[in-house]
Amino acid sequence: MLRLVNFAYGQLVMAGAFALALAYEWGWPVWAGILLCFAVVIALSALIDRLVFRPLRTQSPAVMLVATFAVAFLLQNRLLGRKIAEVRELMRQGDCGCRACRPRPPWPTRSTRCRRRASG
Repeated sequence: MLRLVNFAYGQLVMAGAFALALAYEWGWPVWAGILLCFAVVIALSALIDRLVFRPLRTQSPAVMLVATFAVAFLLQNRLLGRKIAEVRELMRQGDCGCRACRPRPPWPTRSTRCRRRASG
C-alpha cells in the first residue's frame, strides 16, 4: 500500500474506456469489450506499479506525488494524442457546423435536418 493518492486513476479509467470504444469499433460483443477494458486497466496498473512506484517506495511522499502526476500526464497525452487527430477529422466532416451536420453517436438519437443545407 502506497499511502498516497494516485492521480493516475482517472487516466487508467480513460484507457479502459478507449479499449471499450475500440472493441466496439472492431465489432466485438459487449462482454468481450468489457473484458478487454478490465484487462487493459489491470495490465496498465501492474506495469505502472512495477516501473514507477516500486522503485520510488523508499523516496519521500513529495517524490511519489510528483510521480503520480507524471504518470497521469504521460497516460493522458499518449492516449488523447492518438485520438485528437481522429476527433479533428470528425469535426471537419460537418460542413456547416450545425448540430445536424455533426457526426452521429453510435446510440439512437432524434433525427434533425440541417436548415442551411436544405435552403442552399
